[in-house]
Amino acid sequence: MDDEDYHRKALQCIYRTYGLLCDYDWRMEKITKRGETISSIYREGYGKIYKLTCSLQYPAQALCHDIFHNIEEVPTWNPTMLESKVIKKINSYTEIGQQALRCGGGAGLIQSRDFVNLCCWRLLVNGEMQESPIDFEHFKQIFKKPSTLMNEHLENEKFYRKNGRVWLNAAMSLEYPNAPPTMKFVRGENLISGFAACEVENNPDVCIFEWILCLDLKGYIPRSLLDRCYTTFMTDYMQHFQKHVDELRQVYINKSC
Repeated sequence: MDDEDYHRKALQCIYRTYGLLCDYDWRMEKITKRGETISSIYREGYGKIYKLTCSLQYPAQALCHDIFHNIEEVPTWNPTMLESKVIKKINSYTEIGQQALRCGGGAGLIQSRDFVNLCCWRLLVNGEMQESPIDFEHFKQIFKKPSTLMNEHLENEKFYRKNGRVWLNAAMSLEYPNAPPTMKFVRGENLISGFAACEVENNPDVCIFEWILCLDLKGYIPRSLLDRCYTTFMTDYMQHFQKHVDELRQVYINKSC
């Protein structure tokens, strides 16, 4: 495939992920100690798909930037990701990357996996894709303002109303000749995944964070062990992610003062 084919495929992944976010038949699986909800849905061709939802005290646009453009730094703050690198830049929205994950649960019975992903970020407004570059000055101004957040509602995303603007990072596996499987990790398949930062009405300081995850780890693994693996992985990942977001927020606040 050439770069245009990769970009077209990435846009399809964006729309599929957004469609899943908008579906209503998600079933609750778990509520974490931090108040995050993990739910699941079944779709033909994918199997069981997971979604984690929470509120974050962080601007949606800034979060989208940090997730996509700093993907290679994730292993420095999140031990659930063992390796992360960008293999090929397609354009300012799209790239091919390789990540290795430490799979949770199962008392170490599930070996770590790596994935070669086609990744893309875009802004969608009421479901329509927008040509919108990241505006650094915009979210720098947000950090300069005193927070209007009501802390007691931070963990309850139902308290907030989305305004229709979603900054979405989506990814899916693809075969790429320059990144063949190795003996170091089992090569898994990312059927579809995505991080969505949804802007909140009248409060740019907060976003609703949603994480879609659907992986095929390959090999025979009992369903009960898989369920525990995925929910444990998402919970562990978010523990480090929330701490990272808090640290990033403080960095931006200090720079804006």
